[in-house]
Amino acid sequence: MNLILRVHGIQEAEKYANAIPQKLKGFMVYTALLNCYAREKVVEKAEATFKKLTDIGVMRSPLVFNILMYLYFQTGNNEKLDALMSKMESEGIPFDQYTFCIRFAAFAADSDNEGMDKILEKMESNGELVPDWNTYCVATDGYLKAGIVEKAMTMLKKLEGQITEKTKSIAFDTLLKLYSRKGNKDELYRIWKPDEKRDKIYNKGYMSMISSLLMLDDIEAAEMMFKEWESRELSYYFRVPNILINAYCRNNLLEKAESLIDHAMMKGSEPSADAWYSLAGKGDQNKAEEFIELLRTENIFSPVAHNRLLTYIKGMILVSGGGTVLAGTIRWPMRLLLEFCRDVDDAWEDWGKGSAYFAVLEFGNGPKARHWSLSAFPFAFFLCRIREEDE
Repeated sequence: MNLILRVHGIQEAEKYANAIPQKLKGFMVYTALLNCYAREKVVEKAEATFKKLTDIGVMRSPLVFNILMYLYFQTGNNEKLDALMSKMESEGIPFDQYTFCIRFAAFAADSDNEGMDKILEKMESNGELVPDWNTYCVATDGYLKAGIVEKAMTMLKKLEGQITEKTKSIAFDTLLKLYSRKGNKDELYRIWKPDEKRDKIYNKGYMSMISSLLMLDDIEAAEMMFKEWESRELSYYFRVPNILINAYCRNNLLEKAESLIDHAMMKGSEPSADAWYSLAGKGDQNKAEEFIELLRTENIFSPVAHNRLLTYIKGMILVSGGGTVLAGTIRWPMRLLLEFCRDVDDAWEDWGKGSAYFAVLEFGNGPKARHWSLSAFPFAFFLCRIREEDE
């Protein structure tokens, strides 16, 4: 049922559930259906399915309650959580880690410090339940969001004490992120450990450390960590340099961003679309105007089209990232831009509007696609619209 939901949507999952003979519908079927409704945030149908589970009397574990509690939390119905927990208590169904964590996260979302303290006390005083590292992770996050730093640090230390061999990989990344949010670089490096004491760390660990250093606005330290990653000669995963590329673009260090993209490509790694998009968002309007003049000298498009394009960029049509659509595309190699414009113009002249639009898409899907930034697409279609209106 879950697979049907993911591939075909909730309606097909419902059809599948309804087709199951009634005599086979028990705890597993209704719980799966409840989980589908929860994933799609369909509150009323989830509540109706929960009631069916209650009516057939098969609920003896906290699983079903946790699903509905999490749905309430995600949809902002936090006032319904205590009633569910009271129902669990009255029916003798024990709370588990997830029950407490959901309630704690809801208190944190509501900035209810007293509620967070109350739930934490319940968790730690529960004789049958030992809080694990994930529990303290939720608690740390909640106290950090509330600005209660001292308690957050206490939770972080308890979190470290609960890490096992099985969970250390995930917990390692989590600790880096939490200490960076705390703003504590010394703790970051304590968790990272000197080379000779450190276990094998893969791409994900370096991504977490570089991101954490950037959260502290320490680009220089992030660059040093990137160099260390390269020296380890792990698989050249573009998402690692991409973290730095995005940081360079945010800080207007465009030459560094371009240089790192070129460096990654020389290593055999293909830049992702968002890398080009980050770079495109910082376009140069003066270069865009120079490009329009180059189009004129290359006899691409009519004088009317040139004037329209100049008006277009001077009007500063903004897109996500803060540049203009055309200014963003200037981060492409100029040769490819000219080739692209010729492709669109030739297709229009030879075959008409439909072929011109197709040429736009073909260029973006072809072997030169790595040079496409997402902001280029609206510019490309704008070129086609100019031709269409001129005719």
